Amino acid sequence: MILLPDGKQVKPEEYSGKDKEFQCLLDKEVFKKPAENIGVSPPHLKIMRELELAGVEELSDRGHLRFYPKGALILDLLIDYLLDKMLEENACPVKSSIMYRLSAEPIKQHAKLFGERMYKLKVQRKEYILRYAACFGQFSILKDALISYRCLPLKIFEIADSYRLEQSGEVSGLFRQRRFHMGDLHVLCRDLASAKKEFLRLYIKAHKIAQEFGWKYVAMFNLCKSFFDQNRNFIERLAKASNRPVLLNLGIPEGKYYWVINIDLNFIDNLKRPVESVGMQIDLGNAKRFNIKFVDENGRKHYPVIIHAALMGSLERWINNLLENAAKQQKLGKLPLLPLWLSPIQVRVLPIAERHIQNAIEIANKLEMCRIRVDVDDREISLQRKIRNARKEWIPLYIVVGDQEVATGILSVSIRRPKGYINKKMSLVEIAKLIRKECAGKPFRKSYVQKMLSMRPVFAK
Repeated sequence: MILLPDGKQVKPEEYSGKDKEFQCLLDKEVFKKPAENIGVSPPHLKIMRELELAGVEELSDRGHLRFYPKGALILDLLIDYLLDKMLEENACPVKSSIMYRLSAEPIKQHAKLFGERMYKLKVQRKEYILRYAACFGQFSILKDALISYRCLPLKIFEIADSYRLEQSGEVSGLFRQRRFHMGDLHVLCRDLASAKKEFLRLYIKAHKIAQEFGWKYVAMFNLCKSFFDQNRNFIERLAKASNRPVLLNLGIPEGKYYWVINIDLNFIDNLKRPVESVGMQIDLGNAKRFNIKFVDENGRKHYPVIIHAALMGSLERWINNLLENAAKQQKLGKLPLLPLWLSPIQVRVLPIAERHIQNAIEIANKLEMCRIRVDVDDREISLQRKIRNARKEWIPLYIVVGDQEVATGILSVSIRRPKGYINKKMSLVEIAKLIRKECAGKPFRKSYVQKMLSMRPVFAK
């Protein structure tokens, strides 16, 4: 069933909307149409190699990636960004183990639902599993905590190094991996009413985060019919917040899972595949399973309702979405680019001749002092080739330094924008001000690569 933002319901076969991305979700989940472009590589695979971001780790299992310095920087900046978002929520960051005893009763019960997707290993005759999310570790922490009703809603967060034994045929680049990093938030709520209120707010936040990066989601709600009938107003408010049609899967058997509603927010890639990018659940089962309790005003103990929320899902998949979205813009005739705050190198300085290299280094050093990632193309190649390489690497801003720039201190700057490069004459102060403005409120890290290009290895051949 399809739920429209105005609350009306439409059968999938009767849907005649113009939302092509939502139609992609229908084709996959309802009509089971075979994927288009079978055998065609998604654009992000080529981009991640050309930009030297990531590659497959051939010495590990399938679906395990290695990140080169530029990709590692992007991944770390996304972690910083998400952590900031969670601290805004007053969430408590924690660190937990990646390995758990399969003989432990709560783990054993969970494994019955997801066992085929778990990595298993034996250590000294004992069987363990690798976590597929942060649930086990966070719930173990919470079961040992003394929690008052005054603490609720209580939020606990972790960047979880996670492992899922996905089918080998489905593993592909940044789209789907067996090892990934997921920002996992769990919220303990007093009851279902307060959980629904908190869930709606986090759901809206997930959409706002996506819009900040330049895309919108299509949503699928998985729930049993009784929960839909009893909470229809809540479901309609979620659909209204989506501002797009929502696919309802009301075929979930009663009591099969620990959750009563499970929402997937999907990005549509260039192969028209729905990419599950955000997962959210309302959980009525795990508090009892793990013996997590809070104490009310009268000293009585209760099991809380738990919200699961991965507001950016797998961060590897988030990078997939970034690159796929850039490729979409390229198809529209625009220049592909990354957000300036996420660009591994924000400014490149191009000395025209050897005599300009020292001045270029001085310019780079001054920009670095302004918390800007900058490098210098000091190689013995032509200026035209330096410019060509900078554009090929999606460098957001490059500066040409020649005799005139050295003499006047006014720099020749080219700024990468969706509609093309904008050429300007700017001072160093103006350049720094422009970058600070565009990166305001976003995390910063120093560059992960050598400043001088002549000293930098090539990581992705």
